[in-house]
Amino acid sequence: MAKDKVNSEIKHITFIGSGNVASAMAEEFFKKGLIITQVFSRNLSQANLLAEKVNSTGINNYSQLKETDLFIVAVSDDAISTVFSELKSSTPVVHTSGNTALQERYQNTESGVFYPLQTFSKGSGTNWSEVPICIEAANEDLLQKLHLLGELLSENVKTITSAERAIIHAAAVLACNFTNHLGALTQEVLEDHNLSLDLLNPLIQKTFRNITSGKAKEKQTGPAVREDYGTIDSHMKILEDKPEIKALYLALSKHIIAYHHGQ
Repeated sequence: MAKDKVNSEIKHITFIGSGNVASAMAEEFFKKGLIITQVFSRNLSQANLLAEKVNSTGINNYSQLKETDLFIVAVSDDAISTVFSELKSSTPVVHTSGNTALQERYQNTESGVFYPLQTFSKGSGTNWSEVPICIEAANEDLLQKLHLLGELLSENVKTITSAERAIIHAAAVLACNFTNHLGALTQEVLEDHNLSLDLLNPLIQKTFRNITSGKAKEKQTGPAVREDYGTIDSHMKILEDKPEIKALYLALSKHIIAYHHGQ
């Protein structure tokens, strides 16, 4: 039913941007039966690459834009305002940023936010039905259209203010980006000693279950929370030839001790 409602409102979408977010969204909307009118990118080859996947046309000049029902701006945060100012039509425009506030109005354009709260990288699939879609709009009519559009992708569509979304985005960086970086460092340490990451997989999986339980603080384990300085010193020696990782290990250990013991 949601799909029929969406199609009565939004049938054609033009993407501004051809990176990971634009690619994931365009391909999924295409699978759902929407028409991707055009894909714009400053890099024409990248625009064409995505356009080919969604039976569309790649362009790299704003003068080439055709009529569409919605522009989805999926570019870096520092480019959003510039893109909005280039879009002169009255067609609604939304951006996909977690950190950038709602762009109230540019020219006579209706504006909104369509933020999929997920990490997107090349070669990794996405279970869209579970992805929270955070929406915001300058008026109620567009908000309703975005809600229906979100339901085409996900079972979890929420109206979130710019202030709330910025907090969520900061928390997401802690939970996702920093955690993934620690994973990369973990793999580096193991590989330097010809050891496999597979050994840690059960531990990593249980750690994520602890986090998603909502009780991460009380389930903290390890030498820092125990104030086991002998083990910490031993690990410092192991990481001696990795000074940046050693410094990060020490900083996190100090923070855990202070967080749990008030020191």
